[in-house]
Amino acid sequence: EGVMHNKDLYRFVKRVPQHPAVKKTDIYVTRATKFPLLLKRVHKLIGDANVKEVCIYAMGAAMSRAVALVLTVQDKYGPTINVGTTTATVTLVDMYEPLKDD
Repeated sequence: EGVMHNKDLYRFVKRVPQHPAVKKTDIYVTRATKFPLLLKRVHKLIGDANVKEVCIYAMGAAMSRAVALVLTVQDKYGPTINVGTTTATVTLVDMYEPLKDD
């Protein structure tokens, strides 16, 4: 086990993934976000006549929640909405921070 894994010397810190500026129509799904709140937000956006597109983003363990959200919305609205999928790779960098200044 390396020095960085020594919990007396270093603390593991997960960094927040970088993403472009959030638009009103962007929904970022996490494992912590309550599903009914996500669904309510999508319905509200779809009901807004000025909204032409809603983008739903997720990473890792939240992907299944995002897919479930899209499928639920698709079941409700049927052929009145178009669903498309795009995947991409995001580089994540976590850090180890020293607990003591040398």
